[in-house]
Amino acid sequence: GEIGLDFYRDLSPRAAQERAFREQLALAVDLGLPVVLHVRKAYPEVIKILDEVKPPKVLFHLFSGNKSQALWALERGYYISTGPPSKTVKSLVKQRGLSQLVVETDSPYVLPEPGSVRLVVERLAKYTGLEPEEVARRTFENAREFFAPVDTRK
Repeated sequence: GEIGLDFYRDLSPRAAQERAFREQLALAVDLGLPVVLHVRKAYPEVIKILDEVKPPKVLFHLFSGNKSQALWALERGYYISTGPPSKTVKSLVKQRGLSQLVVETDSPYVLPEPGSVRLVVERLAKYTGLEPEEVARRTFENAREFFAPVDTRK
Protein backbone atom coordinates (compact mmCIF):
# COMPACT_ATOMS: atom_id res chain seq x y z
CA GLY A 1 0.00 0.00 0.00
CA GLU A 2 0.86 3.66 -0.04
CA ILE A 3 1.66 6.00 2.80
CA GLY A 4 2.05 9.75 2.73
CA LEU A 5 0.26 13.05 3.05
CA ASP A 6 -2.85 14.21 1.26
CA PHE A 7 -3.70 17.88 1.76
CA TYR A 8 -5.92 18.02 -1.33
CA ARG A 9 -9.25 17.75 0.48
CA ASP A 10 -7.98 17.91 4.08
CA LEU A 11 -10.27 15.10 5.21
CA SER A 12 -7.91 14.36 8.12
CA PRO A 13 -6.11 16.91 10.27
CA ARG A 14 -2.67 17.64 8.84
CA ALA A 15 -0.92 17.13 12.18
CA ALA A 16 -2.50 13.67 12.50
CA GLN A 17 -1.48 12.80 8.94
CA GLU A 18 2.10 13.89 9.59
CA ARG A 19 2.28 11.92 12.85
CA ALA A 20 0.97 8.75 11.16
CA PHE A 21 3.31 9.28 8.20
CA ARG A 22 6.35 9.54 10.49
CA GLU A 23 5.31 6.39 12.36
CA GLN A 24 4.79 4.47 9.11
CA LEU A 25 8.17 5.64 7.76
CA ALA A 26 9.90 4.55 10.97
CA LEU A 27 8.27 1.13 10.72
CA ALA A 28 9.31 0.77 7.07
CA VAL A 29 12.90 1.72 7.95
CA ASP A 30 12.97 -0.74 10.89
CA LEU A 31 11.61 -3.56 8.72
CA GLY A 32 13.70 -2.70 5.66
CA LEU A 33 10.65 -2.18 3.49
CA PRO A 34 10.46 0.11 0.48
CA VAL A 35 8.11 3.08 0.83
CA VAL A 36 5.50 3.89 -1.80
CA LEU A 37 4.32 7.45 -1.30
CA HIS A 38 0.95 9.04 -1.90
CA VAL A 39 1.44 12.81 -2.05
CA ARG A 40 -1.23 15.36 -2.92
CA LYS A 41 -0.64 19.07 -2.38
CA ALA A 42 1.99 18.21 0.26
CA TYR A 43 5.37 17.92 -1.49
CA PRO A 44 7.20 20.48 0.71
CA GLU A 45 6.03 18.73 3.88
CA VAL A 46 6.89 15.26 2.55
CA ILE A 47 10.34 16.40 1.44
CA LYS A 48 11.01 17.89 4.88
CA ILE A 49 10.04 14.65 6.62
CA LEU A 50 11.99 12.45 4.18
CA ASP A 51 15.07 14.61 4.75
CA GLU A 52 14.73 13.92 8.47
CA VAL A 53 13.93 10.19 8.34
CA LYS A 54 15.97 9.25 5.25
CA PRO A 55 14.30 5.97 4.27
CA PRO A 56 16.53 4.01 1.89
CA LYS A 57 13.92 3.21 -0.78
CA VAL A 58 11.16 5.59 -1.80
CA LEU A 59 8.82 5.59 -4.79
CA PHE A 60 6.63 8.61 -5.47
CA HIS A 61 3.39 7.01 -6.69
CA LEU A 62 1.90 8.80 -9.69
CA PHE A 63 4.31 11.71 -9.28
CA SER A 64 2.60 15.10 -9.56
CA GLY A 65 5.25 17.43 -8.20
CA ASN A 66 7.33 19.97 -10.06
CA LYS A 67 10.73 19.54 -11.70
CA SER A 68 12.79 20.69 -8.71
CA GLN A 69 10.92 18.25 -6.47
CA ALA A 70 11.51 15.47 -8.97
CA LEU A 71 15.21 16.27 -9.16
CA TRP A 72 15.38 16.34 -5.37
CA ALA A 73 13.93 12.81 -5.30
CA LEU A 74 16.13 11.45 -8.09
CA GLU A 75 19.29 12.91 -6.56
CA ARG A 76 18.57 10.89 -3.43
CA GLY A 77 18.15 7.70 -5.40
CA TYR A 78 14.38 7.70 -5.02
CA TYR A 79 12.04 6.55 -7.76
CA ILE A 80 9.15 8.21 -9.55
CA SER A 81 6.18 6.44 -11.06
CA THR A 82 4.06 7.84 -13.82
CA GLY A 83 0.82 7.18 -15.56
CA PRO A 84 0.32 9.35 -18.63
CA PRO A 85 3.49 11.46 -18.40
CA SER A 86 3.10 15.01 -17.13
CA LYS A 87 5.15 17.89 -18.57
CA THR A 88 7.56 17.44 -15.66
CA VAL A 89 8.03 13.73 -16.32
CA LYS A 90 8.39 14.30 -20.07
CA SER A 91 11.11 16.87 -19.40
CA LEU A 92 12.92 14.57 -16.97
CA VAL A 93 12.80 11.63 -19.36
CA LYS A 94 14.27 13.75 -22.15
CA GLN A 95 16.96 15.06 -19.81
CA ARG A 96 17.79 12.01 -17.68
CA GLY A 97 16.42 8.96 -19.45
CA LEU A 98 14.44 6.23 -17.76
CA SER A 99 16.54 5.52 -14.68
CA GLN A 100 14.49 5.55 -11.48
CA LEU A 101 11.22 5.67 -13.45
CA VAL A 102 8.40 3.16 -13.05
CA VAL A 103 5.15 3.09 -15.03
CA GLU A 104 1.70 2.45 -13.63
CA THR A 105 -2.01 2.98 -13.87
CA ASP A 106 -4.14 4.21 -10.97
CA SER A 107 -7.63 2.81 -10.94
CA PRO A 108 -10.21 4.24 -11.04
CA TYR A 109 -8.78 7.71 -11.66
CA VAL A 110 -5.95 7.47 -14.19
CA LEU A 111 -5.97 4.87 -16.96
CA PRO A 112 -8.17 2.56 -14.90
CA GLU A 113 -7.28 -0.73 -16.58
CA PRO A 114 -3.95 -2.31 -15.62
CA GLY A 115 -3.52 -3.27 -19.28
CA SER A 116 -3.42 0.44 -20.06
CA VAL A 117 0.13 0.59 -18.74
CA ARG A 118 1.05 -0.27 -22.34
CA LEU A 119 -0.21 3.18 -23.34
CA VAL A 120 2.12 4.82 -20.79
CA VAL A 121 5.05 2.82 -22.17
CA GLU A 122 4.17 3.85 -25.74
CA ARG A 123 4.03 7.53 -24.76
CA LEU A 124 7.38 7.30 -22.99
CA ALA A 125 8.86 5.63 -26.06
CA LYS A 126 7.97 8.73 -28.09
CA TYR A 127 9.91 10.98 -25.68
CA THR A 128 12.97 8.73 -25.50
CA GLY A 129 13.25 7.56 -29.10
CA LEU A 130 13.39 3.98 -27.79
CA GLU A 131 11.20 1.11 -28.87
CA PRO A 132 8.27 0.44 -26.52
CA GLU A 133 9.72 -2.99 -25.69
CA GLU A 134 12.94 -1.34 -24.47
CA VAL A 135 11.01 1.18 -22.36
CA ALA A 136 8.98 -1.67 -20.87
CA ARG A 137 12.13 -3.67 -20.11
CA ARG A 138 13.93 -0.77 -18.45
CA THR A 139 11.00 0.39 -16.35
CA PHE A 140 10.31 -3.22 -15.31
CA GLU A 141 13.92 -3.57 -14.18
CA ASN A 142 13.58 -0.31 -12.23
CA ALA A 143 10.52 -1.74 -10.46
CA ARG A 144 12.35 -4.98 -9.67
CA GLU A 145 15.27 -3.02 -8.26
CA PHE A 146 13.00 -0.82 -6.16
CA PHE A 147 11.03 -3.71 -4.66
CA ALA A 148 14.11 -5.88 -3.96
CA PRO A 149 14.64 -6.46 -0.22
CA VAL A 150 16.66 -3.95 1.79
CA ASP A 151 19.41 -5.36 4.00
CA THR A 152 18.78 -3.91 7.45
CA ARG A 153 21.55 -5.79 9.26
CA LYS A 154 23.98 -3.45 10.95
